[in-house]
Amino acid sequence: LYAQSLALLEPRDPGDCSRTLCYVAHARLRAGRLDQAEQALAEARRSQGPEMYSRLMYAFLQADLARRRGMAWSDERMEREAGPGE
Repeated sequence: LYAQSLALLEPRDPGDCSRTLCYVAHARLRAGRLDQAEQALAEARRSQGPEMYSRLMYAFLQADLARRRGMAWSDERMEREAGPGE
């Protein structure tokens, strides 16, 4: 289904592909398919999605991937922009 969605989006709204790729990465993380999730995140990073959604969701998913692998990950921009308690 995601592949069909990407095929439809690519010619009509290529900028929104990163949103769908983030959904793909999230589904793969939940299924424990970490290498495939990492691949989807790499594709999302290359696409030109809606800045705010993609940046925040991408960072969340990268952190989740690292956590599941027993590693740490941070995003300097998010850390810098976060308010107290965030």
